[in-house]
Amino acid sequence: MRTTELLGIATALCPDKESIVFEGKRYTYSQTSERVNRLANALIGLGVKTGDRVAVLHKGKIRFVGTIPEMLDQVRGKVWEVEATTGELAGLRDKYLETALRREGSKIHIRLAAEKLDHLNAKPVEPSLEDAYLWLMREDANAGK
Repeated sequence: MRTTELLGIATALCPDKESIVFEGKRYTYSQTSERVNRLANALIGLGVKTGDRVAVLHKGKIRFVGTIPEMLDQVRGKVWEVEATTGELAGLRDKYLETALRREGSKIHIRLAAEKLDHLNAKPVEPSLEDAYLWLMREDANAGK
């Protein structure tokens, strides 16, 4: 299943639940879905096709130029999933870049991006386009951190 399909399902099931917390801003699944669709439609409208090179700009700075697979390579080996307790959640959010969160009963699965993640339950996972995009958008992206 593609990430966009998962986002569609999550948006249908819980549109008002938080999906992303980034730079102190919180986005619901419906807000995230709307932003992803707006970006995808804009790219398609510009004629972008699979394999085309794209650029990502943020706050007047070029964060990336390349193909989507090259964009994913920027974060490959830096994305982790952690099964966390409620008590650990705030600390993980403060220390690492959160790219996704899901709850399964009393379990919390948080997806984090970091050069290195110090947590016993951290499992490396393949990056999604959302992971790569958020990684490129972080404030310290061009500061070598």
